[in-house]
Amino acid sequence: MQIPMEDGGASSSSEIVLNYDEIEDIIRRLQSIYNIYSGAIATNAKNLEKCQFYLEGEAMRVIDVYPKILNKILELADHYNRAASIVEVVRQEMKTQDEELHNKLQPQE
Repeated sequence: MQIPMEDGGASSSSEIVLNYDEIEDIIRRLQSIYNIYSGAIATNAKNLEKCQFYLEGEAMRVIDVYPKILNKILELADHYNRAASIVEVVRQEMKTQDEELHNKLQPQE
């Protein structure tokens, strides 16, 4: 559903067109990415962190950073989840404002 909105300026021709279905799709995609990261990727990252494939040698200082790298990857899940939440709040706020505007524009009986 697309909702055209004008900015209310008398001489302005700018228009905002909202597509709620598209916004819902964005929210679903962000949540899907979050689910992938918090599910399979999180499980595999934790398993990789426990691997003792390199016990000593010159690269040990690089290997010691490995858990930090895995944690940074998992932080992405939080960012996707936060983004989905923000888009949801924006969508809900826009919908509320649209409904309020619609009610104000209805002829009074």
